[in-house]
Parts: sequence; structure tokens; C-alpha cells
Amino acid sequence: NGEKYYALGGAGPDLRTLAVRTAEKLYITILNPGPASVKRVGFNVELLGEKYATAVVRETSHWNRDKALRQSSLKGSEFVVDLPAESLTQIIFTKADLSQVTELKLEEKTFTPGKTSSLGLLETTRLRALGKLGDAWVDLSDLNVEWTSTEPALVAIYQGGLVQRLHASTKEITLTAKTLAGVAAPAVTIPASSKK
Repeated sequence: NGEKYYALGGAGPDLRTLAVRTAEKLYITILNPGPASVKRVGFNVELLGEKYATAVVRETSHWNRDKALRQSSLKGSEFVVDLPAESLTQIIFTKADLSQVTELKLEEKTFTPGKTSSLGLLETTRLRALGKLGDAWVDLSDLNVEWTSTEPALVAIYQGGLVQRLHASTKEITLTAKTLAGVAAPAVTIPASSKK
């Protein structure tokens, strides 16, 4: 009701949550449409009967666009997170222990005309970030990887590895990816393009 809403500073009662469970992960998505942040929201996954090793927090808000912000090893079945105002927060619980990733490499998987070796104006391509976990390479692109571009106004790389040239430029641009634990992949260079 209205009194409770304003007593909480406009936060809390209107949170919306969706949970999706797969064989290896549990995705919990929380929408906070209210004008105030909600602090210390707890989730307990004990009743699911699954053992999760890592929790990753991704956020879409006024400040972030589906950005990986936090990776935590789980000691028990409880996890606490803060929810910014007017935001969509996703918690991804994984059975894999992501703190054990030892290497990261980038692989280009494009379905469009663009390529990193010759990226034309407004063309796109996609990079995948593969992490070595034990003897296997695991796709971490949409999980716990931070993507950066040295010139995001010229060539943007979005969280998830989508690359797009926004403006022609005579500069070489470097794209990097690293896990939240600090394991970095070799950088990718986008060659200069000539203005036409």
C-alpha cells in the first residue's frame, strides 16, 4: 500500500522476480522499477537441492548496460545483493567454480559481413570469450567477463562481445576482455578505416 511504499523510501514492494533453472546454472532476474535503491536483498537456494559454486551479478541501470559487476564464491546457499533504482539485476548461480579459470582467449564468431580484420562503418562482428576451466574451454561471454574498447565512441564493444564500428577513423582500436577475477585474454586490434 501507499504508506508502506513511502515508509520504505519508494522501494521494495514493486520488485518483480523471474527464476530460470538449467542443468548447470540458475538465473534470477530482478526488476526494480521504483525510484529508490533496495539494499541487502537476500536469496536462499537451499530448497532447490543443487550445489552452486559461484554467483555472478550483472546489472542494467542508468549507469550500466548489462555489465558484469561482481563474482563471488558461494560458501553456503545464501547470497545478498543491492538493487539500484530503476534497474534490472541478474544473478547467475553456476555449478562451475569460476575462480578456477586459468586462461581466457577470444574467438570471433560472426554471422554478419563485418570482421575484426576489416570492420566497415556500422558493421558488426561478435567475439566470444572462452575460459579454461580444468581441461575444458567454457564460454564465459555473457557471464563474468568485462569488455572494453580503447575508443568506445569509434568502435563499441557491448557486454556479451558484440563489436560495432560507429565512426570511420584513422586510429587503431584495441578491444580487451578479462574476467571479474582478473584473468585477461590477448587483446584484439581493429585496424584503422579511411573516411569516405
